[in-house]
Amino acid sequence: SGKIGTMTVRNRIVMPAMGTNLANPDGSVSQHLIDYYEARAAGGAGLIITEVVTPEERGQCIHCELGGYRDSFVPGLSRLARAVQSYGAKCVLQIAHAGAFASSQVTGMRPIAPSPVPCGLTGETPEEATIFEINEIQKKHVQLAVRAKTAGFDGVEIHGAHGYLLLQFLSPYTNKRNDDYGGSFERRLRFSREIVQGIRSAIGANFPIIYRLSAEEYVPDGLELSDTKKIAQVLEKDGIDAFHISAGTWDSRMTFYQDVLSGKVKGRTKDLHKGISTGAWVSPLYAPEGLLVHLAEGIKKAVSVPVIAVNSIPVEMAENIVAQGKADFVSMGRGLIADPELPNKVMSGRLDEIRRCLRCNECLGKVIANQHLYCAINAQAGNERRKIEPAKGKKKLLVVGGGPAGLEAARVASMRGHKVEVWEKESELGGQLRRIALMGFKKNHKALLDWYVDQLRKLGVEIKLNKKGGEEGILSEHPDVGVLAAGAEGKMPDIQGIDSESVCFATNVLDGKIELKNRIVIIGGGLVGCELALKLADNPVREVTVVEMLDELAIDLEPFSKWAITGYLAEKGVRSLTGCKVSEVMRDRVVCVDREGQRRELPCDNVILATGLQSSKDVSDRLGKTIESYVVGDNLEARNIMNAVHDGFNVAMRI
Repeated sequence: SGKIGTMTVRNRIVMPAMGTNLANPDGSVSQHLIDYYEARAAGGAGLIITEVVTPEERGQCIHCELGGYRDSFVPGLSRLARAVQSYGAKCVLQIAHAGAFASSQVTGMRPIAPSPVPCGLTGETPEEATIFEINEIQKKHVQLAVRAKTAGFDGVEIHGAHGYLLLQFLSPYTNKRNDDYGGSFERRLRFSREIVQGIRSAIGANFPIIYRLSAEEYVPDGLELSDTKKIAQVLEKDGIDAFHISAGTWDSRMTFYQDVLSGKVKGRTKDLHKGISTGAWVSPLYAPEGLLVHLAEGIKKAVSVPVIAVNSIPVEMAENIVAQGKADFVSMGRGLIADPELPNKVMSGRLDEIRRCLRCNECLGKVIANQHLYCAINAQAGNERRKIEPAKGKKKLLVVGGGPAGLEAARVASMRGHKVEVWEKESELGGQLRRIALMGFKKNHKALLDWYVDQLRKLGVEIKLNKKGGEEGILSEHPDVGVLAAGAEGKMPDIQGIDSESVCFATNVLDGKIELKNRIVIIGGGLVGCELALKLADNPVREVTVVEMLDELAIDLEPFSKWAITGYLAEKGVRSLTGCKVSEVMRDRVVCVDREGQRRELPCDNVILATGLQSSKDVSDRLGKTIESYVVGDNLEARNIMNAVHDGFNVAMRI
């Protein structure tokens, strides 16, 4: 256990604030949102911090964001707090005003900020706040804190990180004022100090206040750790009970991304890691884990109150962070989305049963795309009321294909009481999941495959390897239901000379069946092509070029992962040609044409096709006339792991 102010927390695991779009459109608490937080509380998290709650409509960042600017919100917020607390977890409300990051498309109002500095996220120029408006916003922060206490929360967290309004006042990058709220260090800090002092005065000494702080900004003239140590020391004296240490702003993502593409950080992997983690504080799988821990450690050395570390921290690393005194608590955001039961499994020593987060960032990517939160590997995330319950009638299921869609279908169907058998045509389970798990930066994909194998073993699912699933063979087993998850195969593009001996599919490379030389051209700059280029570029003698017809690489990735992978590709010296179409493959070169019709020849020894997959539904079309059958995953349509897992889950829930 641990303490934050007067609050005793049962363990050191914190669920940080993460946007979900699960609130009602009017900002009130929905049952979906309560179910979502309740599942994480039941799973054993010690402290749950709500997603952002805006103190005024003008500070809203996403459409279905929690509101806290009226007393009418209090009953719903109270239900949320009580639901979390009923399982023994503590619940803290995060107060967050987006400032310049609020969008007029969401609020219908021009954003407000300390200075009219254009926002890299929205492209809008905010209105400069008057002294009267500053005082009104401060009052609204205090009023929301009082509402949180009235609603029964255990404390509040003030969002002063990631470029939100308080950080906009703190930072010379966004604060260009020359009055009492700008200019010197003390005047830039005044806005935050008066909010903290106002909240402490209004709620008393025994209601904990946490401050979320970007310890480094990584923007021109932005805050550095030496600055934020001083900020933390001042705010501690004003009444802050703990600091939750993150880094970066939305603008630092854009700034660093542009620097990477321009070559300013080429050859400086340490700086690139730093930029990826702080420019995208929800760092994707291409970046190492725990990149921000040193910032939490730095702040901890400057203050006497507890510090919370954050950013892609696995449970094994978390134990060391606390044991070594680098932080007092550890946030695990995406890990708790992927597996709400993670804390309970840790406490009972069942680490092998944790469904490890892939760090694919599909969760946040969906929210940015104005959808509600989804998880690539947990189909129940955001829809917790869809519980896995016993089926009304038990059936014999034959699942053909041991990729993620088939494995998920088998797992869920078996949990519902069906008798399940899995056929896999290869000598190992996993399909495309097994192949991509061979890339070193995808260790959690390997962990997911191991998790599936272990789960199916414990459920008693029979698995037959080297077993193909043709129509005759399936029917000879007399199943009640057939689930076809046989995956897909590489798609051969219509290019002159594509049958050259130098050409192979990306899947063959990942399988280790192809001996590669040093000059490599990858046709296709989507997820597969970019990740393969990243892997191959680990060999410094190789010259890797990616050719993509579209104007950008990694267009099928959400922004965080796209920024990261293109940054690492640039740092590793991978050449990219976008807006180019390959017209011919010769023995020792690839010919492509750009949008202006300019012909380019790329010398190469190997050509790798990352041009997508194609599936066949011939068997399913015939099988469906004989028995109840379903097609899932790439066998239905070549897509990504999220679609595969959700397909498998949804079908298993229908049977």
